[in-house]
Amino acid sequence: MNNITNNFKLNSGNLNFKGKIMDESKMDNDSIGRVKLMEFCSKNLADKTEMEVPENGKFSPKAIQFMITGTDNIARLEVSYNVDNPKDLRDVNIGVRHKNSDRMYNNFGIYTGTKKEIIEYLKNIDIESVLGDVMNLSSKVDEYYS
Repeated sequence: MNNITNNFKLNSGNLNFKGKIMDESKMDNDSIGRVKLMEFCSKNLADKTEMEVPENGKFSPKAIQFMITGTDNIARLEVSYNVDNPKDLRDVNIGVRHKNSDRMYNNFGIYTGTKKEIIEYLKNIDIESVLGDVMNLSSKVDEYYS
């Protein structure tokens, strides 16, 4: 099992994603941490995809895992080849698992496109939407393990 830690400092002020300003004063520390961590991870996965994913053909999935602050769960953001069209398309998937399990709960696709489109998507990911999906999966994991 992987040992995952988040080395993340919270800064005060406003968060600005895709032209949306999120007022940190109206968010709890866990929410602020999740937003910043998701932006950090998606940009790092975009860089990893740019360097390690071929333009076409099959490849080993590239992923970043992170603890979901305020929970005992781990999220996984992953780029893999598209099973229906591995020659040209790539998928972005998310999944959540409990920290004491290797079993991913409901890993599903959130975007499909070419390598270039995937990189652009990850650099400009809709943080609120994806975090909503992550938190929904996380609550299902909590239900399963409670």
